[in-house]
Amino acid sequence: MISPDGGPPRILATGDSTSPRPLLAQWSPDGGTLYYKALDPEGRASFWSMPATGGVPRLLARFDDPGRPSSRAEFATDGKRLFFTISERESDIWRTALGDR
Repeated sequence: MISPDGGPPRILATGDSTSPRPLLAQWSPDGGTLYYKALDPEGRASFWSMPATGGVPRLLARFDDPGRPSSRAEFATDGKRLFFTISERESDIWRTALGDR
């Protein structure tokens, strides 16, 4: 985060090989809270929040079920709810016969 008056940037959230890596962030409507989606080292998504002034991130939700991941980075918030996509990994196999023409 950088102050509107300038100055050095201030890092609010980081990740490494042992903690969730921030993927995408959204500000609350009042600008007082930063919400972000992160990926842990195994690629599982989670949502976090923290005050804009900094501090310890708070876990809001973690996607533990590998059969129902939240694999898209995009999400939205109104400051009370999070809106996001949950995926179901599936596919269809189609077969057709090729005829002589």
